Amino acid sequence: FDLMKMIFSLYIAVLALIVPLNVSFRTLNNFMRPSYGHKSLKMLELTTGEFENVKFSLVEALQNDFGLFRVEATIKSKDMNEYLNEYKAEMKRRKVLFPGFRAGVLPPYVMGDIRRYIVCYGLETLLGQLGNMNDLKFCGPDREEIRFGDDEYYKQIIVNDFRGYSFEKQRDTWKEGTDFSFAAEFHAISDKPLIDAEEIAVIDAEIVESSEDSSTVKTA
Repeated sequence: FDLMKMIFSLYIAVLALIVPLNVSFRTLNNFMRPSYGHKSLKMLELTTGEFENVKFSLVEALQNDFGLFRVEATIKSKDMNEYLNEYKAEMKRRKVLFPGFRAGVLPPYVMGDIRRYIVCYGLETLLGQLGNMNDLKFCGPDREEIRFGDDEYYKQIIVNDFRGYSFEKQRDTWKEGTDFSFAAEFHAISDKPLIDAEEIAVIDAEIVESSEDSSTVKTA
């Protein structure tokens, strides 16, 4: 026991030599100071209007007025059938006749082409209205002009579905009386900023140490 007391006393003596007694010990009082002027990034809010079964999102803002967007949607069978009936009515109004069929009656051998047209018309209607509602102009990846509504354009932007079908196969396998579901990723130029920086106050945790004999605190 006496040996332990001797070792402890020696330890204290060594500490006294290493640390001068006139040095003020730092207190445990730490201070936080606010820092203002930080920015919070707010993404452009997109609307889908009255469309149902539609998800519309900004994938990436490449510039403040130019970005990559994604749409996931289902065009319901009743809407597709309505487009088909409008097509038939237009053919009847124009008195388009196919041999052996009355005006407005479409023979089976033309239905493949008409189905392809209806799918493209449905895409053009939905995507076009989403673009108009959100002040977006469709363009290519380098901001170049594109032929909106053209099959070649849809080949570029329609994503392969869960079956691995490309746009052409999705289009060609659609049948009247069924929904048409798709996902598309496209570039567009926006009339509104895609990212808006809002200035907010953020607390920075900066430790400011004070001496035991001083009450002065650093200020920003």
